[in-house]
Amino acid sequence: MEPTVEPTVEPTTEPTVEPTTEPTVEPTVEPTTEVSAVAFANGVPIDLLVQGMATSVEFVFTNAAEGSQWKVALHSDPIQLGVVTVKNGRAKLDISAETTAKFVPGAHVLKLTLVDGVAPKVLEIPVTVKSAGDVTPNDGSTVKPTVEKPVQTTLSKTGVQLGFGLGLAALLAAGGAMALLLRRRNSLQ
Repeated sequence: MEPTVEPTVEPTTEPTVEPTTEPTVEPTVEPTTEVSAVAFANGVPIDLLVQGMATSVEFVFTNAAEGSQWKVALHSDPIQLGVVTVKNGRAKLDISAETTAKFVPGAHVLKLTLVDGVAPKVLEIPVTVKSAGDVTPNDGSTVKPTVEKPVQTTLSKTGVQLGFGLGLAALLAAGGAMALLLRRRNSLQ
């Protein structure tokens, strides 16, 4: 079959399509993914921190970039706790007993702030701080404190090792027993 219209070689001066007021291409909107985090201790979500007790907190992130870093602080009276790095959607923060001793009992917020982010990003996790004396095993708290006292191996004021003191006591007891035996022996003669 042959074409029914002969092609022209010369360009036409009038446009062939009328312009429209509507855009021909729809703008693309990137879906925003919200980043979130949950704090855990010993595999259980936490809502309680105990003043003066060392704590290891694991943050589980959703939609956080791998390798992203987050500054962690306890707010209302901000106490900087450190910086964590997301690896496989998780990050771990160890808080020393020395640091938790600075916590004030009451309602607070753990604030995680994205370091070097294009736009400021802050995540908030509500927590309650209690003093160690206010936490009981049946208070309904998610995390139960376990305070272990280290065995003291030095005397309080002198710094002398406990083993040295026991050795000295054994030596004195042996000397006293020897003196008693010699006295009896002399009195029998």
